[in-house]
Amino acid sequence: MAENSFGKLGKLLRSNSLNKSDDKLVSINMLRQKRINEESLSQDEWNALNRYEKYRKYVLENATSQEDFEEKYKKLVTLARYTAFKEFLSDTYSINSQIDL
Repeated sequence: MAENSFGKLGKLLRSNSLNKSDDKLVSINMLRQKRINEESLSQDEWNALNRYEKYRKYVLENATSQEDFEEKYKKLVTLARYTAFKEFLSDTYSINSQIDL
């Protein structure tokens, strides 16, 4: 993997709400766990989870090779684990924005 392959991801992780200490980080993975445990989700949590899943599907379906797929998959796993769910409510993760991950 190229040395700079996670450059965009690192920049995003440094700029998102992960670095804000006033809120406890609630990630997409935490929302998935709440859903598995049949805990209720707020409307924003539900919207962020749905938006992430649609975005994830779109990104992976548009991979151009197995290597591209694997790189994008790893980045998506990292985003789901370390990014606050509220980040996925932004237009950045709209399928229409066609962001290059």
